[in-house]
Amino acid sequence: MTMSSATTRVTYQQWRSDLLWSLTSPLMTVLEKYHPTLPQLMPYQSPEQSHWQTVNTVTGLDDCFCNETPPRLSSHFLGPYFEQCWLRLINKSNNLNLLAHNLQIHHAGVTLGEFDFLVRETITERVIHQELAIKFYLGLPVSTADGLRSVWFGPNQMDRLDLKLNAMINRQVQLSKQVQARKFLSEMNSSPIAPSTSISTEIVCKGYLFQPYQQSLPLPAYVNPDSLSGEWLPRSLMPALMGRYDGWVILPKLQWLAVGNHHQRIKTDAELIKITSFETGFRPLLVAALIRVADNKFREIKRYFIVGDDWQSQALGHLARTPIKAIHS
Repeated sequence: MTMSSATTRVTYQQWRSDLLWSLTSPLMTVLEKYHPTLPQLMPYQSPEQSHWQTVNTVTGLDDCFCNETPPRLSSHFLGPYFEQCWLRLINKSNNLNLLAHNLQIHHAGVTLGEFDFLVRETITERVIHQELAIKFYLGLPVSTADGLRSVWFGPNQMDRLDLKLNAMINRQVQLSKQVQARKFLSEMNSSPIAPSTSISTEIVCKGYLFQPYQQSLPLPAYVNPDSLSGEWLPRSLMPALMGRYDGWVILPKLQWLAVGNHHQRIKTDAELIKITSFETGFRPLLVAALIRVADNKFREIKRYFIVGDDWQSQALGHLARTPIKAIHS
């Protein structure tokens, strides 16, 4: 990754891997009413084959994107980066035409909301409003009147999967039903959408779910059982992981998407223990466990979130103040 004072740019190798991840990784949620229409990339002709085939490999993306330059990013946050990946996929797709991206709706000096993506399906001409979320949640078992269930918290404890989906379903995807929003869309200079046009609403939620170390919590009905997963553990349990892997990488946020082959910044067991030994001000770390595949090359095989020893009690404290929201899939 190269950096400047104002912008960030990922390497091309990471960019193509993250594009493929954005396209092919499983959805985190199973919401039938909001199941998304995925971009279908232009077919490409493999050098080894005489027929055309669907793009679903890094090699296919290389050909499709022709080594184009990764975008400059004005933010280190993961959400805007995932949106940039999705934007490039839509622009290269043969089934979706982009109408608007990050379109804010204002009325009487008030922001009513924002459309992440408005697209038109090429064959049906159906207009679709897509809301995106890229999330990493850590699970905790919670006893309720209905029995044991799992609740999924963001690393900062205040964000939760049930709260995020509740906001997306009851607020974000409802924007197209507001009269002032439809009036705004009908008056757009580029690709206006008539008030009589039906707008479908979809949710694209991807990311990872981290089970408690050596546990397997039941998943809510609205969670995809094939979601990407890892484990989380308090830093005091770190010695239990020592000696099991050939190295570690602490993943910065912009490297949280695709699995990578690492050859630098490799930490030993002792170095990771030292990094996680600070008791005060410890912030959750996402680390990749590595195995050696060549003299100076490592492959990621599992991910762990390492949190402070008081993380669980703090998360449950937030839960006590903000009850679980019911999600109807």
